[in-house]
Amino acid sequence: MAPNVKYVYFNLRGRGELVRLLLHADNFKFTDHRVEFGSDEWKALKPDSPFGTLPYIEIDGQKFGEYLPICRHVARKHNLMGKTDIDQFNVDILMSLTVEIREAFIRFKMDSTLSADQKKALETKFSKELVPTFNDRFEKILTNSKSGFLVGDSLTMLDL
Repeated sequence: MAPNVKYVYFNLRGRGELVRLLLHADNFKFTDHRVEFGSDEWKALKPDSPFGTLPYIEIDGQKFGEYLPICRHVARKHNLMGKTDIDQFNVDILMSLTVEIREAFIRFKMDSTLSADQKKALETKFSKELVPTFNDRFEKILTNSKSGFLVGDSLTMLDL
């Protein structure tokens, strides 16, 4: 029997959207609980959520937090992590690169401890150095891919 799964995240895309895509990619039946950011519902859920954050996934009544472990777990369960150990290793490596670039973006957009000049410098570095390097790496991987997928010969979470 399939587990009872509820995915809880804000009613927006963002970092938690990949989990939704992973679940939908395999046509898995789950409850997609969307919470409005800053709402009274979030204030009520926060104390009982793992680590006081979203997203989290609830599997048969047990709650698990942290975005990347959730992604990896769901990808493994739905055969979207790569077929071989080496494919899975490469998925992990490339996933780490996507997280790094996302964090660099969020830093200059959201870090209130930075001055306007510091934010501008980080944004310039992001757009002139980090994004072109990131895109070049992924384009090279796809160009060299015989399957059209980033890793291996089938869909993985990186392709979503």
